[in-house]
Amino acid sequence: MTGASMITSEPGTTALTIVPVELHLVEPSVAERMIPPPADALTAAQREELVAEEPLSLLHVLGPEGDDGATAGRIAGDRIRELVAANRYRYRGSCFAVHELATSDHRQRGLIVGIPLEDVRGGQVRAHEQTRADRERRLADFLDAAGMDVSPVVLTHPAVDELGALVDEVASGEPDLDFTGWHGVAHRVWMIEDPERRARLAKAAGAIEALTIVDGHHRVAAALASQTTDTLLAELVPDGALRMVGYDRRVVLEDPDVPARVVAGLSDVGEVQPLGDGIPQRPSGDSEVLVGTSEGWHRVTFREVPDELPDRLPAALLQERLLAPMLGITDPRTDPRLEYVPGLDDLAELHRSLWPAPTLAFVPRAITVAELLEIAEAGRMLPPKSTYVDPKPGPGVLLRLRVRRMVTDP
Repeated sequence: MTGASMITSEPGTTALTIVPVELHLVEPSVAERMIPPPADALTAAQREELVAEEPLSLLHVLGPEGDDGATAGRIAGDRIRELVAANRYRYRGSCFAVHELATSDHRQRGLIVGIPLEDVRGGQVRAHEQTRADRERRLADFLDAAGMDVSPVVLTHPAVDELGALVDEVASGEPDLDFTGWHGVAHRVWMIEDPERRARLAKAAGAIEALTIVDGHHRVAAALASQTTDTLLAELVPDGALRMVGYDRRVVLEDPDVPARVVAGLSDVGEVQPLGDGIPQRPSGDSEVLVGTSEGWHRVTFREVPDELPDRLPAALLQERLLAPMLGITDPRTDPRLEYVPGLDDLAELHRSLWPAPTLAFVPRAITVAELLEIAEAGRMLPPKSTYVDPKPGPGVLLRLRVRRMVTDP
C-alpha cells in the first residue's frame, strides 16, 4: 500500500492537535556552509560539484539512499550524532519553532510542530499526489535506521488570523538563526520554548480542520510505516503564503527514433505549435504542455479537455495522453525511464540535457495552490511529482532525533 493511498479517511472534525517536538538547531556560525539545497532540486552533477566545493556540507552526511535505504540511514544517523557531539547542532529541548524563508520577491513563515500520526491516519492530513513505491520503501528504511528526521513535511491550511498573529509576534523578536543559503534563500528561525506561548499557539491551531501536504508525500508515507516515531515533524504554512512552480519531466531513451515518432503523434492529441530549437518560455495556458527534443521544442494545446480537477490539469493530461500511450509509461510511480526536474529556473538546463542521448522533455504549467487544495479536498490524486513549492525548508536546519543511541546525545 502506498503512502498516498494510506491517507484516505475523511477530514477530521475535531480540533487539530499540535505537540512540541525535541529539536536540535544548526549552529549559526556554520549554517551557511552546512545546510544544502533540497535534495530534489539538484542533479547528480550539481550534487557532486557542491560536495567537492564544501567539506562541511551535509551532502557528505546525507548521501543517496541507494537500493539499501537502511544501510545509508545507519551511516547518516551516526554522522549526524557526531555533528551533535561536535557542537554543530544545539539541543533546544521540546519546543515549537517559526521558520521564515525569504527570497528577493517572496516571503513565507511556517510553524514547526509535531502532528500525532494517529491524527494523520484519521484524515487531518490530506494527500493530493501519488508516491513512487521504490522511493517510499527506501525512505522509510532510511529514516528508521537513522532514527532521525532532517527536515519537516510542509503542510498548508487556510489562514487562521489568531495563529498568524501569534506567529508574527514570535517573529518580531530576535531570531535564533539568521543566514542566507542556496539560491539566495534567507532562513530565519525562532525557537518557541515558553510553555505559555506554546499553549496559545496550540489553541489557535485548533481552528484548522485539515492540513494538505505540499512537500513531503514520501516522508508522510515513511512516517506512517515507521517503527521509531508516533509523531510527524511538520511545518505549517498558510495557503496564501505559498509559491508553486512547475515540475518538469525527462525521459532518456535507448531507441533514437522514438523522439521523432512522439513529435509526429502530437497532432493526434492537440494543436501543435513548433517553437524552434531555442530555449522556450515556460507554458502558462490551462491546457498546454511543452515537448522538447534535440531537434527543437513544440507547444501542445490539448483538445477535448475534461471540466473536472485533476483530470483537466496539464500534468494529468500529459500522463494520460502522452506518456502512457506513446512511451508506455503506464505507472509513473515505478518506471525508471521517467525523471522529475523541479522547475526552479528557466528551461536552459533542461534544454541542454536533451543531448547527446535520445531524450524527451515535457514541461507542464505549474499547478496553483487553489487547484491543489481542491484536488486534496475531493480525495483525488495527481501523478507523482506534479507540484513543487519554492522555497522549501530543505534538510538540516532543524533536526529531530527519534532514537537516542549514542552518548553524544544530550
